[in-house]
This record gives sequence, structure tokens and C-alpha cells, in this order.
Amino acid sequence: MNNFLVIGIFLLIYGIIDFFKKEIPIWPLFPMGVFGIFSMFERSIEDNLNYVIGILIGAGLLVLSKITKEEIGYGDGFILIITGLYLGYQQNLMLLLMGLLVSAITSLILVVFKKAGRKTRIPFIPCLTVAYFILWRFFYR
Repeated sequence: MNNFLVIGIFLLIYGIIDFFKKEIPIWPLFPMGVFGIFSMFERSIEDNLNYVIGILIGAGLLVLSKITKEEIGYGDGFILIITGLYLGYQQNLMLLLMGLLVSAITSLILVVFKKAGRKTRIPFIPCLTVAYFILWRFFYR
């Protein structure tokens, strides 16, 4: 429960920053990552494999960011690396997929109401934050 609350607050703060600045600072992620790595020492090897695979989801986004010349921001990948450390691969994958769904719905609404065009970039972390709280409500308990 505590990890879920910590990640919720973490995503809320970064979602607000991403919404207003359209970028996120990477260096403050370091303490969350270090704490997440230290928490791995308290788990079994089998459990840690779950969290390592969760990290790979974010690492995959970093690779996509490099391939797409940052059409997907590096910050999005780093955020999903951190959430993978705390949630594991199933919940982190669910978070990514739900975040993409929230992002698609947001984009559709913006296009329908002519507030955005095809090339408009929307920040992803706020969508991920909304997705997290939806998933927390229905699945993460």
C-alpha cells in the first residue's frame, strides 16, 4: 500500500510539471530510483525478476525515444523505469497501456473540439497519472 501511495504522489507531481512545462527534470528521479533499488534487497530473487522486467518496459521506451528522435520523451521512459521498480512488470505494463489509452482519448477529444491538430504534442505523464489512479481504484488494491 505504501509503495502505491508513494508512486501516486510521485506521478501526480511529475504530471503537473509535465503538463505545465512539457518536459520533466531527470535528476530528481535519481533518489526514487536508488530507494527502489535498495527495496529490492528485501525481496526474493523471483520477486526481483518481476521488478527487473518492469524496469525493461521503461528501458524499451528509452530505446523508442532514441529511435524516434525524441518524439517519445526520454522523461517518459525514465518515469516508467521508476514505476517498474515499484510496481513490477504486470502492473507497469498495465499502467503503460492504460496511459496510452488515456492519451488517445485525450487526443481525440482535443481534435474533435479543434483544440489540437494532428502534429500537436500532448504531455504523457499527466495521462499516465490519470491511468495510475484509475488502475489503483480498480486493480492495484
